[in-house]
Amino acid sequence: MKKEIKTIYKTMAGLVLTMALPLSFVTGALADETSDTSETTTASEETSAETSEETMEPEDLTGKSFENIYGTQIYSFLNHKYVFDGEEIPLVKSNFFFVNSYLDLCQYAAYGYYPANSEGYFDLAAECNSGEYKTYGDLYISYAEKTLENTLIMNKLAKEEGVILSFEYAQKIEDTLSGIDKKAKNANVTSEEYLKIYFGPDCTKENFKETLESFYIADQYTQHYCENYQFTDEEKLAPEVRYALFYAPEDSATADEKAAAEKNATDTKNNSDSLDKLKTLGQEAVTAGTCLESNDIHVVKGQTVSAFENWALDPARKEGDIDIIYASEYGYFVVGYLGMTPQTEDYLNNIAMTKLSEQIKADIESGKYQFETKDAYVPAITTVPTATPAETTPSSDESGVLTLPTDPDATFAPDGTTPASDNGPWTPTNIIVVILASVGGVALISAIIILVVQFVRNGNSKKEDDTEEKEEKKSKAKKVVEEVEDIEEDKESDVPEEE
Repeated sequence: MKKEIKTIYKTMAGLVLTMALPLSFVTGALADETSDTSETTTASEETSAETSEETMEPEDLTGKSFENIYGTQIYSFLNHKYVFDGEEIPLVKSNFFFVNSYLDLCQYAAYGYYPANSEGYFDLAAECNSGEYKTYGDLYISYAEKTLENTLIMNKLAKEEGVILSFEYAQKIEDTLSGIDKKAKNANVTSEEYLKIYFGPDCTKENFKETLESFYIADQYTQHYCENYQFTDEEKLAPEVRYALFYAPEDSATADEKAAAEKNATDTKNNSDSLDKLKTLGQEAVTAGTCLESNDIHVVKGQTVSAFENWALDPARKEGDIDIIYASEYGYFVVGYLGMTPQTEDYLNNIAMTKLSEQIKADIESGKYQFETKDAYVPAITTVPTATPAETTPSSDESGVLTLPTDPDATFAPDGTTPASDNGPWTPTNIIVVILASVGGVALISAIIILVVQFVRNGNSKKEDDTEEKEEKKSKAKKVVEEVEDIEEDKESDVPEEE
């Protein structure tokens, strides 16, 4: 079960912005059909691939077109002409990103985070409670535009710095196109017809390939940026804290529960004459059911609740210090200072991606890039009735695409905001660590997620019933932060290569 949860969270990170989603939507179990990029392929693998193609369920595209393949609402939002730095963006490219963004939001709607229309898609006509957006259609436009703009910016940066498409990425593109050929054949249409149904009448294999190249070049640029980023000594090291959490959040724990948690924390602290003893007592308390979580954590500014952060980052802190701190979001922590330790490679990549994201955001705000459309958007038509599905536990499909953090075993971290994955809290900063783990490196989405994640993580993504949310948090809370070793352990076994 734990492995499944990790997979859910890693793939969820990809869902937030991944451009691979429409490819998975179009090509189905493409990962199972495309060829291995290694030089050798065994006869058994070839036979397996042939069998997979033969047993593929036929796809019925009768009556399907670009106007209705994604329901009745989205079409009026497509085919808008955008200009970036004086150059008109091909419709096939803008449509690609708008379709992808819509499918992203449809996944959230499917699990009750956003409203769904009667067709089961994200409801573009529904009213939005955010002050910035009147409807979810407005939110969708902003989300898709930022995704497209950031990709174009990274393409431009790549060109300026001489970053070109690698052989590995070129092979991935060929594999994707090959998969589309197979799916088209299975649907009894040509590849060109297949692409036009899913990405518009202007889409051909040639310009679709160019769109994929744009995506992968941007992805490759982020890797280039990470590899060349110069870290400061302060960035390379972070305080490591051992803790035992006696759960008693201020907003939900009773007076008796708080008193019991405080007593258990005090007893643990008083009996911990060393950091090793704290670890032993913490684990024993977890087993006894009096302690929610006992673990070690790298503490980075801005990623934990203030009480925890202030203690860990105190300049006067000395190795071996053991104290009790109270964080209203969680309760009583018995904390022990392990000293300054090297940051993980994943987190260092996180820092680099954050810097790149901040750079791009600042350049956009300064007007360095021109990005606009003169085509007006009209409100989406209303489908009746509007449905908001009950939240369910998501699962990844064969291609690994999905999902959302609604698993009953989801965990949360000391940032006091939302349930978190085994990899850490779902926040604009920490989620990058999850992304890096999911792709075994860095990705385009890492650079732009901070700019766009606000749309996915605003108040609309939270449950409306605060009482219910508090109870869910308490039941879900098992672990504050997962150790990086667990991330590394599951990189290749749990996550598809192209996520």
